[in-house]
Amino acid sequence: MILVTGATGTAGSQVVHELLKPDVPFRAGIHSRPLELNGIV
Repeated sequence: MILVTGATGTAGSQVVHELLKPDVPFRAGIHSRPLELNGIV
């Protein structure tokens, strides 16, 4: 299993596109809003 982080970005979306061709199992990691962790934005 492959995890693609930043799957909606420029490079990540190309990786996802290529992984779909040979039907490779993968997970796409994205975030839809800014994250705040312990005061770090």
